[in-house]
Amino acid sequence: MGKRITIDAHTLVWYYHHESNANLSQKAWTAIKEAEKYGKIYVPTIALMEILRLIEKNKYPISFKSLIEAIRLNEAFEIIPLTVEIIELSEKLSNKDIHDRAIISTAIYTDTELVCSDIEISKIYERVIW
Repeated sequence: MGKRITIDAHTLVWYYHHESNANLSQKAWTAIKEAEKYGKIYVPTIALMEILRLIEKNKYPISFKSLIEAIRLNEAFEIIPLTVEIIELSEKLSNKDIHDRAIISTAIYTDTELVCSDIEISKIYERVIW
């Protein structure tokens, strides 16, 4: 199997919404394209909840339904449910908000790099691509 990554909410929207692709760093773009072609892209369910909230607040000009449909139709993407094991992993990350804790814990759980632009997350999780 090729490259496996976990993707956070903003990165997923920026990748999906073509007009927002410019928000991605070259490293992030390359990692996502490589994982999409040869590996797996893990999407934490909490990231989807965060995207839904941002769409409802008109922060992103996309349809949540079309995003979910695109994820489901693309075999490279796998939605990772929020499990007790992931919640237990997040216990060590008590200084972050609940979304970030769950996303970082999903990357730990899947043993993958996390594609994320958040500098604070990169201080906690060494395997961040940006």
